[in-house]
Amino acid sequence: MLFSLLASSALVLGTSTAAAPSNGTTNVCTDPVTRQEWRQLSPQQRDSYIKAVQCLATKPSRLGLSTTLYDDFAYVHNQLNDEGMTSEEL
Repeated sequence: MLFSLLASSALVLGTSTAAAPSNGTTNVCTDPVTRQEWRQLSPQQRDSYIKAVQCLATKPSRLGLSTTLYDDFAYVHNQLNDEGMTSEEL
């Protein structure tokens, strides 16, 4: 299952499906990923999440950095913060 974190990484690091297209039309999200509170996860889901994060730490950066894919998350969020984006825009 490698948890939905990996699916979320595709949104953050890959295509920007959450953003409105530049042709003036709007995207309609038909099956959004729902965040779950850690305490509501089953032990198997928690273990899967931890393994997914550990897996990210073994993969090379997709941004061309000399770090790991795990570090890409912090980098992307830091860059978004520097651009003044708010959570409503993500």
